[in-house]
Amino acid sequence: MRTPILLAAAALTLSACVTTRTAAPVAAPTAAMRITYDTSACFGTCPVYSVTVDTSSGAGEFIGTQHTAASGITRFQATPAQARAFGEAVAELRTVAGEGILPESPRCHTLASDMPGLTVMWQAGGERSVKRVDYGCFDEANKALFARLRAAPRLLPIASLIGK
Repeated sequence: MRTPILLAAAALTLSACVTTRTAAPVAAPTAAMRITYDTSACFGTCPVYSVTVDTSSGAGEFIGTQHTAASGITRFQATPAQARAFGEAVAELRTVAGEGILPESPRCHTLASDMPGLTVMWQAGGERSVKRVDYGCFDEANKALFARLRAAPRLLPIASLIGK
Protein backbone atom coordinates (compact mmCIF):
# COMPACT_ATOMS: atom_id res chain seq x y z
CA MET A 1 0.00 0.00 0.00
CA ARG A 2 2.85 2.41 0.74
CA THR A 3 4.31 2.11 -2.79
CA PRO A 4 1.25 3.57 -4.61
CA ILE A 5 1.06 6.40 -2.08
CA LEU A 6 4.78 7.15 -2.48
CA LEU A 7 4.46 7.05 -6.27
CA ALA A 8 1.49 9.42 -6.18
CA ALA A 9 3.38 11.80 -3.87
CA ALA A 10 6.45 11.67 -6.15
CA ALA A 11 4.32 12.35 -9.24
CA LEU A 12 2.65 15.30 -7.54
CA THR A 13 6.02 16.70 -6.47
CA LEU A 14 7.48 16.30 -9.95
CA SER A 15 4.45 17.88 -11.62
CA ALA A 16 5.17 21.05 -9.69
CA CYS A 17 8.55 21.19 -11.46
CA VAL A 18 7.16 20.85 -14.97
CA THR A 19 7.36 23.99 -17.06
CA THR A 20 5.56 24.78 -20.25
CA ARG A 21 7.07 26.61 -23.16
CA THR A 22 5.14 29.68 -24.18
CA ALA A 23 5.71 32.16 -26.95
CA ALA A 24 8.08 34.97 -26.10
CA PRO A 25 6.20 38.07 -25.03
CA VAL A 26 6.04 40.91 -27.52
CA ALA A 27 8.26 43.72 -26.29
CA ALA A 28 6.40 46.85 -25.35
CA PRO A 29 6.68 49.53 -28.02
CA THR A 30 8.47 51.74 -25.49
CA ALA A 31 11.20 49.13 -24.90
CA ALA A 32 14.59 49.98 -26.36
CA MET A 33 14.79 48.55 -29.85
CA ARG A 34 15.73 49.27 -33.44
CA ILE A 35 12.79 49.53 -35.80
CA THR A 36 13.21 49.50 -39.57
CA TYR A 37 10.30 50.66 -41.72
CA ASP A 38 10.91 49.74 -45.37
CA THR A 39 8.47 50.73 -48.13
CA SER A 40 8.20 49.03 -51.51
CA ALA A 41 7.34 50.32 -54.96
CA CYS A 42 3.92 50.57 -56.54
CA PHE A 43 2.72 51.08 -60.09
CA GLY A 44 3.26 54.82 -60.05
CA THR A 45 5.34 57.29 -58.07
CA CYS A 46 5.03 56.00 -54.50
CA PRO A 47 8.05 57.00 -52.42
CA VAL A 48 10.39 54.06 -51.83
CA TYR A 49 12.58 54.43 -48.77
CA SER A 50 13.81 52.80 -45.61
CA VAL A 51 13.96 54.44 -42.20
CA THR A 52 15.56 52.93 -39.12
CA VAL A 53 15.26 54.44 -35.66
CA ASP A 54 16.65 53.42 -32.29
CA THR A 55 13.77 53.96 -29.86
CA SER A 56 16.05 54.51 -26.88
CA SER A 57 18.38 57.14 -28.37
CA GLY A 58 16.27 58.50 -31.23
CA ALA A 59 19.21 58.09 -33.64
CA GLY A 60 17.93 57.34 -37.11
CA GLU A 61 18.87 56.72 -40.70
CA PHE A 62 16.78 57.46 -43.78
CA ILE A 63 17.64 55.86 -47.13
CA GLY A 64 15.78 57.38 -50.07
CA THR A 65 15.61 55.01 -53.04
CA GLN A 66 12.96 56.19 -55.48
CA HIS A 67 10.46 59.09 -55.73
CA THR A 68 11.72 60.73 -52.51
CA ALA A 69 12.91 64.28 -51.90
CA ALA A 70 16.28 62.99 -50.64
CA SER A 71 18.21 60.15 -52.26
CA GLY A 72 20.79 58.07 -50.47
CA ILE A 73 21.57 57.95 -46.77
CA THR A 74 20.64 60.77 -44.40
CA ARG A 75 21.11 60.47 -40.65
CA PHE A 76 18.68 62.21 -38.30
CA GLN A 77 17.97 62.61 -34.61
CA ALA A 78 14.44 62.12 -33.26
CA THR A 79 13.41 63.17 -29.78
CA PRO A 80 12.62 60.37 -27.31
CA ALA A 81 8.92 61.25 -27.63
CA GLN A 82 9.05 61.04 -31.45
CA ALA A 83 10.89 57.71 -31.40
CA ARG A 84 8.44 56.31 -28.82
CA ALA A 85 5.41 57.52 -30.82
CA PHE A 86 6.80 55.90 -33.97
CA GLY A 87 7.31 52.61 -32.09
CA GLU A 88 3.77 52.73 -30.77
CA ALA A 89 2.35 53.50 -34.23
CA VAL A 90 3.82 50.32 -35.75
CA ALA A 91 3.44 48.08 -32.67
CA GLU A 92 0.02 46.68 -33.64
CA LEU A 93 1.45 45.17 -36.83
CA ARG A 94 3.77 43.07 -34.69
CA THR A 95 0.75 41.28 -33.19
CA VAL A 96 -0.68 40.22 -36.57
CA ALA A 97 -0.53 36.45 -37.02
CA GLY A 98 1.85 34.86 -39.51
CA GLU A 99 4.09 36.89 -41.78
CA GLY A 100 1.73 39.87 -41.85
CA ILE A 101 -1.07 41.04 -44.13
CA LEU A 102 -0.33 39.50 -47.50
CA PRO A 103 -2.45 38.17 -50.39
CA GLU A 104 -2.40 34.61 -48.99
CA SER A 105 -3.15 35.61 -45.39
CA PRO A 106 -6.52 35.34 -43.61
CA ARG A 107 -6.72 39.16 -43.41
CA CYS A 108 -6.66 39.62 -47.19
CA HIS A 109 -9.88 38.79 -49.03
CA THR A 110 -10.04 41.84 -51.30
CA LEU A 111 -6.86 42.48 -53.25
CA ALA A 112 -5.91 45.35 -55.53
CA SER A 113 -2.74 44.79 -57.50
CA ASP A 114 0.07 47.31 -58.04
CA MET A 115 -0.21 48.78 -54.54
CA PRO A 116 2.85 49.55 -52.41
CA GLY A 117 3.96 47.37 -49.56
CA LEU A 118 5.71 47.70 -46.25
CA THR A 119 8.13 45.60 -44.23
CA VAL A 120 8.71 46.41 -40.57
CA MET A 121 11.51 44.80 -38.59
CA TRP A 122 11.95 45.03 -34.82
CA GLN A 123 15.34 44.19 -33.27
CA ALA A 124 16.02 44.07 -29.54
CA GLY A 125 18.51 42.11 -27.48
CA GLY A 126 19.46 39.74 -30.29
CA GLU A 127 15.81 38.99 -31.10
CA ARG A 128 14.33 39.97 -34.43
CA SER A 129 10.79 39.90 -35.79
CA VAL A 130 9.55 40.91 -39.22
CA LYS A 131 6.05 41.61 -40.55
CA ARG A 132 5.04 42.53 -44.08
CA VAL A 133 2.04 44.36 -45.49
CA ASP A 134 0.54 44.53 -48.97
CA TYR A 135 -1.55 47.70 -49.00
CA GLY A 136 -3.62 46.12 -51.77
CA CYS A 137 -5.39 44.02 -49.10
CA PHE A 138 -8.37 46.39 -48.88
CA ASP A 139 -10.36 44.44 -46.29
CA GLU A 140 -12.35 46.68 -43.94
CA ALA A 141 -10.53 45.16 -40.94
CA ASN A 142 -7.20 46.50 -42.26
CA LYS A 143 -8.15 50.12 -42.97
CA ALA A 144 -7.45 51.65 -39.54
CA LEU A 145 -4.17 49.77 -39.13
CA PHE A 146 -3.04 50.76 -42.64
CA ALA A 147 -3.82 54.42 -41.87
CA ARG A 148 -1.68 54.27 -38.70
CA LEU A 149 1.16 52.51 -40.53
CA ARG A 150 1.14 55.06 -43.36
CA ALA A 151 1.15 57.94 -40.87
CA ALA A 152 3.95 56.51 -38.69
CA PRO A 153 6.89 58.10 -40.58
CA ARG A 154 5.34 61.56 -40.09
CA LEU A 155 5.98 61.11 -36.37
CA LEU A 156 9.71 61.31 -37.10
CA PRO A 157 11.58 64.40 -38.34
CA ILE A 158 11.87 63.04 -41.91
CA ALA A 159 8.94 64.60 -43.80
CA SER A 160 11.28 66.80 -45.85
CA LEU A 161 13.29 63.73 -46.85
CA ILE A 162 10.26 61.77 -48.04
CA GLY A 163 8.63 64.66 -49.89
CA LYS A 164 5.19 64.45 -51.55
